[in-house]
Order: sequence, then C-alpha cells, then structure tokens
Amino acid sequence: MDTSRMFEFPIKEFFKQPRSLLGAGAYENAGPEAAAMGLKHVLFVTSGLSGTGIIDECKTNFENAGVSVTVYDKVESNPKDYNVMDAYKAFSEGECDGFVSIGGGSSHDTTKGARVVAAHDGRNVNEFQALNASETLDNPAHIAINTTVGTGSETTPAYVITDLSSPNAPHKWVGFDRAAITTLAINDPILCMTQPPEYVAYTGFDTLAHASECYVGRVQHLSTTPIALAAIRLTQENLREATYNPKNYKAMEQMVWAQYTAAQAFSTGLLGILHSLSHAVCAYYDIHHGLNNG
Repeated sequence: MDTSRMFEFPIKEFFKQPRSLLGAGAYENAGPEAAAMGLKHVLFVTSGLSGTGIIDECKTNFENAGVSVTVYDKVESNPKDYNVMDAYKAFSEGECDGFVSIGGGSSHDTTKGARVVAAHDGRNVNEFQALNASETLDNPAHIAINTTVGTGSETTPAYVITDLSSPNAPHKWVGFDRAAITTLAINDPILCMTQPPEYVAYTGFDTLAHASECYVGRVQHLSTTPIALAAIRLTQENLREATYNPKNYKAMEQMVWAQYTAAQAFSTGLLGILHSLSHAVCAYYDIHHGLNNG
C-alpha cells in the first residue's frame, strides 16, 4: 500500500536526545565527566573565546580531573569545510581520544563534522552531505559546552557546514546524522552571560526561528507543538531583557531553556523556508546565521 498517497508525512522520525546538564555551574562538571568517560586527552574546539578566560578556566577544570587538553581555536562563523578538516588534523596529530566544543553552533557543528571524519579515517567531511550518511556510530566522545542562546546544536543530530570545494559556488549543507549526536550537552547560563549584547540578540533570533518554523510547519505534531510554543513564549518574554542586560541571570536562564526546547522541537518537527533561504545567503555573504534569520 502506498501510504504516501494517503497521508502527508505519514512517518515521523524521533532522534534520541543526548544526556544534558543545564543550570548554574554545570560547566564545572565537564572535566570530571570527561574523566568518568575514560578520556585522557581531549581536543577543545572553539572560535573567538580564547581571550575571554572561559577556555583557560575550562582547561584548568579538565587538567584538574586528570584530562590533558589541546586547543583548536580557528573555528569561523558559518563553519567551513576546511575548519572541520583542520580540527580533525589537530585531533589526529595530538593523539586525542575525545572532543570538547566550547561556544555556539559554529564550534559545535565543526566538532560534529570532525567527529564524523575521525570515525571514517579522515575522509573529507563533504562526503557526508546526506541523512544519516555515517557508516559507523563508533565515534569519539563529544562534550558540547554551550555559551550562546541560539542554535541548540549541542542537543540535536544536525550540523551545518559550508562547502567551499567550488569557490565560485559555495553552499551550506545540513548533516542530519544520528552519529553526530553529542555524548554530553552542557548549558550553563553563567557562560551565556559573557556574550556581547548583539550576539544575545542574534542567537535569540535563531531560537525564535527554530521554534516558529517548527510550530507552523507541515511536519509538526503532538510532541513538537507544545515545546515549540513554549520556546516562542520564553523568547518573547526574555530576549529583550537578556540582550540589554546580559548579566540578568533569570532572563538568560530562560533564554537557555528557550534555545534548548526549540532545538528539541525542530529535531523532529523540522524547519522551513526561512532556514533554507538563510543557508543560501550565508554561504555567499558569510553573514551571522542568527542575524540573517532575524
């Protein structure tokens, strides 16, 4: 029986959620958690956070737990395919046994790609432009320490990479891969309070886009609609205050919940034309993804 002729989107796919820690001080558990996983040497993957003190503090946290650290801090906005391959190279040459992404979606997505590449003996990340393209689930561990209120990448199977193999025709592709789901996601509002106000706004726009596209989309269903609506309400009630007063812990905590629940919603309810258009524009003009969505 051809059910596709009878029903629109008859089958919904549900991905598992990673184990997550959310709350004040959650990031301080990262080092002990890595040690409990049996990790000995991890690669920190990050972007412009090296001057904020966050990376040094996290590095100390891991080293105190007996886990050594190598840092790759060259991640760019709208992460490029070469960012992924460079991160993998640092992982391989450093003889690391696990990944730790620190930052927002760019750091997490770069790490997801590098993790998939590591599991496939260094094959180019652009070979995995498909649904569940990984040929193995035996990936190195990945702890994602989130510092923004936007992408929700730390808790979804999705990662987005800019393919520059044709310089005159760059494009962003989405890997929706169960092998890319993080081992542990950490959301700490205290880290998010270090964001510049404009980045609170940009990443908050991304949260609103995730929730609203999922809420009105044709794939939305009973388990996505309530949490998408909750994320919309949380963003409406808290984004302005979190932007103009990033040190307001309560507002930032609510935005952390908004981005987390919005990501859970779109993991199965999916997104829409806004993100499709945004990816195309960002590939050509390298605009901040959240700003472009806004």
